[in-house]
Amino acid sequence: MLCHTIFQIFNQQISKDFSPVRPHCLLRTNQPDLSHYSRIAPLQSHIHNKHFSSMASQENANRALYETYLSLCNAHDFDGMEKLYTSPITINDEPWAPSQVTDQFKPLVVAFPDFRWRVRHMGADGAFLYLHFEITGSHQGEFQGIASTGRRVKTTQFTIYEVKDGKFTAVWDYLDLDKVVEQIQ
Repeated sequence: MLCHTIFQIFNQQISKDFSPVRPHCLLRTNQPDLSHYSRIAPLQSHIHNKHFSSMASQENANRALYETYLSLCNAHDFDGMEKLYTSPITINDEPWAPSQVTDQFKPLVVAFPDFRWRVRHMGADGAFLYLHFEITGSHQGEFQGIASTGRRVKTTQFTIYEVKDGKFTAVWDYLDLDKVVEQIQ
């Protein structure tokens, strides 16, 4: 659903001179239609159903992994979070050690002790998870040179995760920290 929503927004933004683009996450298979071959059709149907059953099972496992991860994030359990990353993990196309990933969260939770992520939309496509979050917290400590204000902040985050063998292997992330800074100034 999230991918479809992003697709709709994307198509609204592009010029009418261009034909709409269909994102990869909406393309479920590229198998040819072999149904006109009567002897092959039952085999094709079996392979097709097995493919989607396996994909749905993987997507459900990935969603469950993410729910565990979100609980660890909201509990600020950095050791638990690190156990769910491959080593190295790719962050925005750069290899990172798992400890580097959790180190970036530490200043946030010092400045915002009640820092929380809440999923607004989640989509899954095979090994990929697509998330849109709402993030909230109360400014109780110094953040980017700004002393504690006690102000409540709220912003959004968009993240794509790739999962392999039950761990996060790659993450592409956008968090609007400028909006957080605006709210505490």
